[in-house]
Amino acid sequence: TKRIFHRDAYDSQELLNNLNKSLVTTIDLEDLLTKSARIIGDTLKTENCTFAIRSSKEHSLRHIGGNSGYFSDQTVQHVASSTEHLKAKIIVSAELGPEKRTLQGMFHEAKIAVLVKLQGRIQGHVQHPGYILLGQKRSGGLYSDQDIKVLEIIADELVIAIQNSLRFEEIQQFNITLQEKIEAATKELRHTNAKLKALDE
Repeated sequence: TKRIFHRDAYDSQELLNNLNKSLVTTIDLEDLLTKSARIIGDTLKTENCTFAIRSSKEHSLRHIGGNSGYFSDQTVQHVASSTEHLKAKIIVSAELGPEKRTLQGMFHEAKIAVLVKLQGRIQGHVQHPGYILLGQKRSGGLYSDQDIKVLEIIADELVIAIQNSLRFEEIQQFNITLQEKIEAATKELRHTNAKLKALDE
């Protein structure tokens, strides 16, 4: 009976513990989200778990973790923009009412069963770094109340970790840009110095 009726059962606290352990081991965004997607996907027994993170410079979404080609970028963008006006943080495709049949169709086309908005606040400003995208359950079952409650907790924890990782990425990128500018300025200075020596001679 457990195998048949409780095939999707799992320990919520164990999931949260495993995720927390993973979050403190790295600051690298790719590594952080790849590990998190694997933990969430394996525990909830989903066909796929992927993060769609907003790029700081572009309006595109970076797909990290899971099978990144599972969700089409264009359809995910379309679904994401269509859910902006909804107050709910977690949108379950199967629970969308008849008045949202068009949106449900978009979810189905994008192979998204659940979309979790990652929202947080930094210095009073609402930050929205991206989404967690979940495919259907491997068993064909529906997402339970336990799943939704766990995803709410996970989303709050992940927002902080993602924001820290994105800031770290920005600092790294700034350092690379600064180093490139210093190297370019040094090269120009050497060239000017060589010219001055030639003129002096």
